[in-house]
Amino acid sequence: MTKNQDSMISYVLKYLSDKEKITEATIQDAVTLFLSIVPLNDSEQTEVIKELQARLQIDIDRGVYITAKDHKPWYAEAKPISTLDSGSAMCNTYRMNADGYQKLLQRWIASLMN
Repeated sequence: MTKNQDSMISYVLKYLSDKEKITEATIQDAVTLFLSIVPLNDSEQTEVIKELQARLQIDIDRGVYITAKDHKPWYAEAKPISTLDSGSAMCNTYRMNADGYQKLLQRWIASLMN
């Protein structure tokens, strides 16, 4: 963080200290208010807002999430589990019915007994 970013965080924390309900919009408005005093570029402003969200207990809008700076999405690229043991198709990503689950358990138990 730069000196300006630290100053902005300090000003905003002081400004919001008496507020009971802090939302994302409240944080954004406070940062915008102090931009005339502490100039920040867009990326610095984004970092400040994320830092303030992390420090303050806020009400996050529905459908919004906060991720770590080094987060790399993995779920969409993950390979489905197609085998549980040596090549036999024990599990797949599709929903199975009760019969399919029962067969899966029977094969799994049989593989443990061997």
